[in-house]
Amino acid sequence: MKKIILISFIFLSFNVCAQKEVNFDLDDFPKTRSLKGEKITFDLPLMNPWKMELADSLLFFLGSGTEDAIDVYNLNTREKVTQFCRRGRGPGEMIFPFLVQYIQNSDDVVVHDLNGKKVIVYSLKKILGRNPNNYSKVVKVDSLYPRKLVKISDDRFFATLIGHPDAYMNCLLDADGNVVKMLNKFPDPGMENNNTLASNLYQTNICVSPDLSKVILSYAAWKWIEIFNDHGECITKFSGPDFKEPNFVRQGKNGLVLTTNNSLSYWDAEPNNRSFMIPYSGEKVKISGSNFYKYALHLAYDGELICKYTFDPVVLDIQIDWEKRIIYGLNLELEPEVYKYHF
Repeated sequence: MKKIILISFIFLSFNVCAQKEVNFDLDDFPKTRSLKGEKITFDLPLMNPWKMELADSLLFFLGSGTEDAIDVYNLNTREKVTQFCRRGRGPGEMIFPFLVQYIQNSDDVVVHDLNGKKVIVYSLKKILGRNPNNYSKVVKVDSLYPRKLVKISDDRFFATLIGHPDAYMNCLLDADGNVVKMLNKFPDPGMENNNTLASNLYQTNICVSPDLSKVILSYAAWKWIEIFNDHGECITKFSGPDFKEPNFVRQGKNGLVLTTNNSLSYWDAEPNNRSFMIPYSGEKVKISGSNFYKYALHLAYDGELICKYTFDPVVLDIQIDWEKRIIYGLNLELEPEVYKYHF
């Protein structure tokens, strides 16, 4: 299918501004490359990681079931440097750390506590110094129920929501966790649905560019990627391969849930200031075990299709050193392992 680029000024319920709409298929990329991974051996085994974050030569692993949720490894020495983000309900502790963000060219590591409804800003210097008082700020976000959240400036956060009575899907929060602006609403599924359960259908991943000017919102089971600017305006919307309405069934009085007939779409993007790579699957969602991503799609914020990469072995999550042109991929097929792919 040929790439179709439509520029429209249509204000639908799930758009907040005029935006460029890009429909594409996997065959539309002008370049394709196959990447063979090289296994990285660390001095200590990885402990149940499911998410990574790159901070210069450090790789953070967000894990599950461990007392300290985040392990820090040095990529140069392959040593485990430290761990932080203690689980609990005390000062500086978290119930369910769900997203970690390193702010480039700063000392800030931002971690969102889903169940605790708060954000903790940690000091990287204090983390590496093993300082028990290693955080600089706690922000309560209990006025809403953010599903995922990223910092986009010194005084703003962009948040995706679990659900809202009025069906709002995203919003902007200030530095104290107060709502600045409600943004777009969840798409209409065409059937009666409890809006506070809308994220059951529209599960999204979120990432922000290093200069904090672009937010990449990707859908886990739909073929959409939306690019927002730092004012909360959607500027580009991608509709990816084999786009179609998802299959869902009713559960409870007004709740709809996705079925396993749906294909897995996108994971978290990994951006630079001009473009981003995003893992894409296209395979059916697994009932048990981990889902993996075979492709990384390199896209520009203005809608350009740059390159399609294929991973061997497949990955769960990626982080990219754009200067050295290395993709770090997390693989959980047998045991937690990290591979590096030169691109």
